[in-house]
Amino acid sequence: MKLDIGCGLQKHEGYIGIDLYTDADIKAPMWDLPLDTNSVDAIVSYHALEHVPLAQVNPTLQEWYRVLIPGGSVVLQVPDFLYALHHFISDAPDKNELWAQQLIFGHQRHEGEYHRCGFTVDSLRTLLLTTGFILQDLRVVWNYDQDSIQAIALKPLKEEKI
Repeated sequence: MKLDIGCGLQKHEGYIGIDLYTDADIKAPMWDLPLDTNSVDAIVSYHALEHVPLAQVNPTLQEWYRVLIPGGSVVLQVPDFLYALHHFISDAPDKNELWAQQLIFGHQRHEGEYHRCGFTVDSLRTLLLTTGFILQDLRVVWNYDQDSIQAIALKPLKEEKI
């Protein structure tokens, strides 16, 4: 089973769409998935985690970790908060202030389009590692007409005993 979490109106082909605010295959919050532990092979989530309240980010990543099979993967993209801030404070003559605000706060056309937190490369790295993921790749990519942070992470085959 492969999930597209926070899919909105367009899900990745071959994936089960999960979204709380649209008519997805499964209508559920991304931090409370109605799925069994170790039942998901792969998760993609593009520009969705920033819509979760800050206090819900860790529980959300822990939930994704829970449902993934050992060796399962997450491909996660979030807006680069530093990029958004740069454009917001820019005094460039061609600055589009509304666009800059939407980078930070979301489009806000409905409840699911508010940005409730922001991420940097370092903060996303820390969140994924402290959840227990093995980080395969972490980089800034261009997507959704902006710099986005993309992480590829795996659930370990065996969990470490602390």
